[in-house]
Amino acid sequence: MWCAIFGCNSNNRSKKNPLNTNVKFHRFPKDSNLIKQWLHATKRKDNINYKTAVVCSKHFLDSDYKVNLKHELLNYRPKRYRGLKDDAVPSQNLFQSRVSSMSSTSGHNRKLLNEKREKTQLISDILLTSSDT
Repeated sequence: MWCAIFGCNSNNRSKKNPLNTNVKFHRFPKDSNLIKQWLHATKRKDNINYKTAVVCSKHFLDSDYKVNLKHELLNYRPKRYRGLKDDAVPSQNLFQSRVSSMSSTSGHNRKLLNEKREKTQLISDILLTSSDT
């Protein structure tokens, strides 16, 4: 799973990277107003399936998490998941611009790669025919 925030490359496979060992992933809330706020925070124009999308912990403040008084008093930091407060909205490390469409970007890249492949093939064909003569 990948973080839904535009420009963030956190994913659950990157946990092997020492910089991502403490990254947690949070599902979108069920409240429709909060869903709209989260979708706006993603800075994406392409459609996101908020039922399956996640946002990583890099986009939340410590104050966005529920506090367990027992853990606070004992200065205990559990490895397990700390839940987000009900009104938490991603606010950190958000990128300024919105992506127009991920599919059109990848489609453009695919077109460039095909053009490059065709040019390479044409050059190799020309070289083969010129060496035969």
